[in-house]
Amino acid sequence: MIKEFEKGYKYPSGHPRIIGFKRLLSSKGRLIVPVYQRDFVWSKKNAEALTSDLDTVLSGDYKSRFLGTIVLSPDKTGDTEDLDDFHIIDGQQRITCLFLLVIAIFKRRETPNKYLEDEEIIRKSDSMIDPGMIKLQPRRGDRGALNKCLKGLNLDDETARAIVLPGVGTDYYQPNPYSQGEVTEEKSQIEKISEYFDEYVAEKIGLGADSNDSLSKEDQENQLEYLYRAVSERLLFSAFTIDNDALDPHEVFERLNFSGVDLTQYDLVRNHLLMNVSRNVPNRTDYLDKIYDRYLDEFEGYWVVNKKAATSEGSKSKLRGKYTFALAQIRDSKASKSGTFNVLRDHYQDYFFNQVIHDLKVSEREEKVNEIFADLREFHFTFNALARGTYNGHEIEDPKLEMWKEFKKADKKRAEEVNKWLSRYKLLSKAVDDSTLPYIIQVFDSLIQERTDYDEGILCLQTLESFLVRRNVLGEGRKGLDLFRGLWSNSPGVSNYDRLIAKVKADSDASFISDKDFRDFIEGKRGGSDKGVYGRPIARYVVWHYDLLFTAEDEEPLPSEKITMDHVIPRGIQGREGKVDLPELALWGKEWDVKSYLLWKDKWANLIPLSAKLNAKKGAKDFSAAKKLFKRDKKTKFITANQVFTDNKYGEWAPDDVLQRAKDIADKAIIRWPLPRSVNVLDIGMYENPPEWESD
Repeated sequence: MIKEFEKGYKYPSGHPRIIGFKRLLSSKGRLIVPVYQRDFVWSKKNAEALTSDLDTVLSGDYKSRFLGTIVLSPDKTGDTEDLDDFHIIDGQQRITCLFLLVIAIFKRRETPNKYLEDEEIIRKSDSMIDPGMIKLQPRRGDRGALNKCLKGLNLDDETARAIVLPGVGTDYYQPNPYSQGEVTEEKSQIEKISEYFDEYVAEKIGLGADSNDSLSKEDQENQLEYLYRAVSERLLFSAFTIDNDALDPHEVFERLNFSGVDLTQYDLVRNHLLMNVSRNVPNRTDYLDKIYDRYLDEFEGYWVVNKKAATSEGSKSKLRGKYTFALAQIRDSKASKSGTFNVLRDHYQDYFFNQVIHDLKVSEREEKVNEIFADLREFHFTFNALARGTYNGHEIEDPKLEMWKEFKKADKKRAEEVNKWLSRYKLLSKAVDDSTLPYIIQVFDSLIQERTDYDEGILCLQTLESFLVRRNVLGEGRKGLDLFRGLWSNSPGVSNYDRLIAKVKADSDASFISDKDFRDFIEGKRGGSDKGVYGRPIARYVVWHYDLLFTAEDEEPLPSEKITMDHVIPRGIQGREGKVDLPELALWGKEWDVKSYLLWKDKWANLIPLSAKLNAKKGAKDFSAAKKLFKRDKKTKFITANQVFTDNKYGEWAPDDVLQRAKDIADKAIIRWPLPRSVNVLDIGMYENPPEWESD
């Protein structure tokens, strides 16, 4: 019926063939998921939809079910051409699901040798090149997970070893070491779906947790055989191959995925680069694997979040997207998030693909490929350093790591200062939008490469910090931030500080907040100050940094426990419906009325840093009870909290006392975050490892 397919016949696009899953995998070669595909992402909901279709076949309601179109591309560039390997252009998720379901069925078989012919759906035992060759080769990130699933097969020892450890490609199914951090990595989607199919098959043969029927061994075997035949022969596809000479498989993949699960902007960029650097290269499949291993494996797996490498694929994907958008803005200041791929595609076309790479000599081509992926990874080191709050602790090889080591060796004091500013901007991250991040990355990157004047680079970081803090305290942090797009320059003779000041002055919607407005807001005199600073992205940063102003450099820098931000007079006095509890408020003294409470409760002056442990003890205690608690605990390690509760600097915390603290804060905040060219820029010592905040 479909002999042409088994021979690798190139069907015209208008002549697909209807085939079952067993016939789909009946060729001598493999079905390969190309490197430009996404990893397996189907959820349990998708798998349940598939088994729901299967149940209608098992019940006899349908003779068969149609699962859509499968598009394949013959691999004619590898050294296994005689095996008729095919790339999966469309259908990876469905094929992988059915492959896992078949494995789940085979795991339950008691007499595996009886079904050797069927088991060729998983591997080809008579292959001269690789006796245990697995018929499905997923992307690199999924191979370790598939290996775990294969290990549970109930086959004879020799065959089982061959399947789990392929004779030629023993590295194919090893997990990526950079996808496993200190924290146990969450299960992959392949493992989750495999477990679901294990449960599904168990239920079908009376071994499920909710099964009431007890089947004999013979009946279980018969049921497994019936289930396998339904899966392998009654779930049908419309399958056809494309002619590689007429169509680019990568382009077909992109077009097909416009109507499916969207590829991320990073996926599109990576795929574009891989396809262009490998076009018309001999042994293309093997070449792409080598390119991926050399340039992308660590890059895709190592992204820092919360000072440690991200472990979940969701977190990595989000960080890759954030980085790629930042890179696009550096290459073209007009880049939008949705247009990231278009911008970078044009960039690589203009700078790297304007000559045909495969026409170059091998050494020249490899040099060009190295330049391309170096361009993609250019700011990866600094991006992760910002997430970690320090350039120290980078875990993978990177040319910038060597630059940093040389920078630190040449001037230890400057290296400490750069790390100080990295820790500041890590804590500022929630107050920095996507269009400002590229500017910050470029400043730090230029500093460690010594491509900018050191003092001017630090001055730019100081000035930007003041700009962000002042505007965010007033709740105007996101207005006008697009002005930093494309602002940084490494051109000789260009003053980046002058460019920064001129840009801000030229934008009426993004001016610096004046000292008067900054002070009036902190003291509750400015319009809009009624909401205070609590709940704004900048709140934790300024509360902690105000405390640092009173910390001597030789004192212990950071408490070991996590810290929180606490209200002196509790927010809880005002209920969820907005009504103030007057008896509770009266415990704080007769000076407090509803108006004064609403004025001060969320102001900076009413906020202090506390350890999580002490915050829990304090709870909603009134001022007198809280003072006793602090004295009994022999003070907190936060000086500004001691000023309130143990040093009696602000009396009994009446409204006038809070106002006095607001004035004190304003006096120091104006100096700590000065306007441009101020001579009072304080060089406050910072900690190498920034604190971990918890919500109160």
